[in-house]
Amino acid sequence: MLSNLKKPEAILFDWDNTLADNWNLIINSLNATFVKYGLETWSREEADFKVNKSARDLFPEIFGDKSDEATKYFYDYFENNHLNELELFPETKLLIECLFKTDIPLGIVSNKRGDLLRREVEHIQLKPFFKAIVGANDAPRDKPFRDPLDFTLKKMNISPMSENDIGKRVLWYVGDGHTDLEAANNAYFQPIIINTPRGTFDKTLVNNNENLYFFESLREFYLYCTKKSF
Repeated sequence: MLSNLKKPEAILFDWDNTLADNWNLIINSLNATFVKYGLETWSREEADFKVNKSARDLFPEIFGDKSDEATKYFYDYFENNHLNELELFPETKLLIECLFKTDIPLGIVSNKRGDLLRREVEHIQLKPFFKAIVGANDAPRDKPFRDPLDFTLKKMNISPMSENDIGKRVLWYVGDGHTDLEAANNAYFQPIIINTPRGTFDKTLVNNNENLYFFESLREFYLYCTKKSF
């Protein structure tokens, strides 16, 4: 099946838990906010399951009319700690360097707030590899809507996909979760899901989705890319 994975016109990546890891800090920031507003904290397992939207979409569901001030508290807590606790997965830089050499344009689309995302990518010294870095609030809507993927392509001077482009053009979106899969499908991208340490992706979807390519680890995806003739 992997032999059918066609060379893409561009590759967009999710960030958190796909290329980078500060998931523990995200959970700690959420729980600090819950405590501040008198709510019960989430275990890691609950957070893995429940955090599938950007703060812009998730916080109104949790905090109601206090969502704006809760969002500020969350981001203040996160911003004070995020660069110190950020780590790349071992294969991330090797993968990005490998793909960069192919001259395939690369971008990032995340549900992390855009200014924080770009600060992290620059801090970890990956910014020169990406033609566009787009986060939450940069586009009119966040993932799973197609808006941020389309917005990223436009910043890369690449036309967004339409239904008529299916079979004629190929764009990859690489992520780790169901929101990434839905966003890719909404934007007519080829979804590629990486099984990363959070391991929350429902693998039964692999057999039930002919358009989905699934890799058991970022290392497996990296090794595939090193052998792929682009």
